[in-house]
Order: sequence, then structure tokens, then C-alpha cells
Amino acid sequence: MTSTQNLAKNIIVKFADDTTVVVPEKTDVSLPEKFDHINVWAIVNRMILNLIKTKEIVFHRPGPKNLHMFPSLESIELVEQAKLLGVILQNNFSVNFHVTYVFTLCSQRIFLLKRLRDQGLNYRLLDTVFQAIVVSRILYAFPGWGPFLIKNLQEELMPFSKEPIDTALLLKFWR
Repeated sequence: MTSTQNLAKNIIVKFADDTTVVVPEKTDVSLPEKFDHINVWAIVNRMILNLIKTKEIVFHRPGPKNLHMFPSLESIELVEQAKLLGVILQNNFSVNFHVTYVFTLCSQRIFLLKRLRDQGLNYRLLDTVFQAIVVSRILYAFPGWGPFLIKNLQEELMPFSKEPIDTALLLKFWR
């Protein structure tokens, strides 16, 4: 099997200004080799990789007994959490940081809603704005991070919802 065929086993997801590389633990291609391939691709396509913004995250089970780590890439920061398409991913598959981030945003937006109420905006329009700037933020990418919510985080989300949040129902709705 050639090096190019090995590279094809890994996954590259490209967005307008983001590239995500997923390299499995057991592979014939090393991470530095994969990164060199991406650099070559960027040069061929007249793009520049911003190494200052480039991060590496290694996902693992919480409290792993035998964590096999690839050697880290030189000049690339190894992080425990990273934001991908607006969702904060943690290396142990927890969503605590993301939920805290969403709560902070929603609290700020609730403050804005209170100011709008004080300015005389009627409740029907306040509810419309609430749905647009609070509920939509909670539901954004919920099928991706919702199943990882633990019970106490589900309870913390309840003040932002008129009904108790049923993760199974939301996942069914978004499929």
C-alpha cells in the first residue's frame, strides 16, 4: 500500500476557513506525515496555514488507563478543548465548557431582553426575540453535544426552556 493510499484512510474535513484532520490511533500514517500532506495541499491551492491558530486535540475516554499519544507536532499547541463550528469540544468528550459558554451567552442575551422589556417592547415580540437569540443558541448543534449532557446540566438548561428539555425528543426532532 502506498503512502497516498494510507493518507486516504484518514479523514479531512474542509470548511471556508477551517480544516479538521481526524487521525485514528491505529494508522499507518503518522500525524506529522498527514500535516505535511495538508501543507503541500495548501501550497498547491495557494492557501496559507496560520500556524498560530492551529491547534491539536487528542480525544480520549475520561481517566484512560493506557493512553497512547502520538508525538505532538512541533510549533503546534496541544489543547484540552477546541471550538469547532461554534461548539467547544473537550478531549474527554465532556460538554461542560460548551454548556458554560452557552449559559454565559444566554445570560447576556437575557439581560438584553430585560432592557428591551424596559423600553416597552411587548411580550409577543419579546418572545420572538427570545426564540431567535436564546433558544436558537441552545439548540444550535444540539444533536452533536446534547447526548453528552449529564443530568445536572440538563436541569441548568431548564430555565431557558418553557418545557423540560428531553434530549431524546430533541435528537429525534433534529434527525
